[in-house]
Amino acid sequence: MNHTFKKPLVTEFDCPRIVTSTIARLRTEHLKGMKIHPDKTRSYVQCKHCPDLQLTPNHILECPTVATKLLKMGMVPLRDSLRELLYSPDAPRIAEAVIKTFDGI
Repeated sequence: MNHTFKKPLVTEFDCPRIVTSTIARLRTEHLKGMKIHPDKTRSYVQCKHCPDLQLTPNHILECPTVATKLLKMGMVPLRDSLRELLYSPDAPRIAEAVIKTFDGI
């Protein structure tokens, strides 16, 4: 018998796993290095491009460095709609910009 197991992906895109994982992390707001404290607050690692800010899910989508990468990819980063774009066909391009900016999240 030939059994093949394909791990189900959180996202519906046919992309490399790092891209789909990044989309899932941005959608769920569960990032690497995030800590959930007993009082249910969250703390995040520091942004390497904005030293005074934590790398929160919102900051990732608002970071000027990500915006620059998106512009180079031909996308116009409208801060208010990037979260909605995580559910659109453009989500892999956003994830690629985030990966290039932060080396994965």
